[in-house]
Amino acid sequence: MRSRIRWFVLLVSVLALMASALPASADHATRPATRNIHAKGHSPHPATFLGEPDGVRHVNSDIAFWGNLAFDGNYDGWRVIDISDPDNPTELAHPSCNGDQGDLVVWENILVRSWNSKKSVARLCDGQTVPAGWEGVHVFDISNPTDPSLVASVELPCGSHTATLAPDLAASRFGRWAEPKLDALTVPREGRLLLAHLALAAGLVMLGVGVALARVAPPVQAAAEEAGFPVHAVAWLESEDMGDRSFNRYEWGGYLIHERPDRLVFIDGRAQDVYTDEQLTLYAATISVQIDPQPVLDRYRIDHVVFFPDNAFAAWLDASFDWERAYADSVAVVWVRSP
Repeated sequence: MRSRIRWFVLLVSVLALMASALPASADHATRPATRNIHAKGHSPHPATFLGEPDGVRHVNSDIAFWGNLAFDGNYDGWRVIDISDPDNPTELAHPSCNGDQGDLVVWENILVRSWNSKKSVARLCDGQTVPAGWEGVHVFDISNPTDPSLVASVELPCGSHTATLAPDLAASRFGRWAEPKLDALTVPREGRLLLAHLALAAGLVMLGVGVALARVAPPVQAAAEEAGFPVHAVAWLESEDMGDRSFNRYEWGGYLIHERPDRLVFIDGRAQDVYTDEQLTLYAATISVQIDPQPVLDRYRIDHVVFFPDNAFAAWLDASFDWERAYADSVAVVWVRSP
């Protein structure tokens, strides 16, 4: 039987990995935000990536949405939040599942949670024992959002850092129009009907290829890269030869490795697959200025810093006599050591 899976909306909150949760009285109006988004209500979940060992840490990971519910993943489970009143979101449940990273996928009454890495001792997930060395995904029944229940565990050879739900044709208006026509193509036809069906199939394929090519056309891709990555800052670094060792924004590590494969980055998106808890904690403490960044930058012999403007770390760099801005645009700033 063919399943009828609908699209879901899954939002990634990367920075939650690195920062403490806001207090309940957070003043969203004064916080940095993109121009097309403004904050409304706040559901407090005090957590930190700093100073908490594996097994205790419960910092946020990803967020999934279904209807009027938000599902806030974290390193020790996930929260169910009623967002029917956006100005006053209400937590309905907080099941515990003591394994990172906790990224989520939601579809109707099913929630799937990723368990990223093997643990040396047994842990618990919704009261059930997860044996040492296990990694994979857990499946929850969320038909009662105030009391979700673990209904299945799927062990995977390499665990699961992030899961994605594959869409079904029935999820979109075009898909609902095309599905019966595609179904008809599976029925043997003869003569002119066969040619008509072949032509329809070819048209659909051409349409799909055209949409895909439009999305990856060089101008579209270039514009997307410039909006989200330090494209011009990297070009400036290459032209000025500002050294081999970067202290960089977490999300930009992969881009810097791709564009400057012979240079060193401080961190990249592979997180715990490559870096230790101590390294991740050190990075988070540095960019939040919860420790003095200078000894860290000296210890790793950092030549330049590539980071976004208007944050605590940027303010510290601007105020430091040891660093100076050498390049800036709307996406990224480059600081170099003062002469």
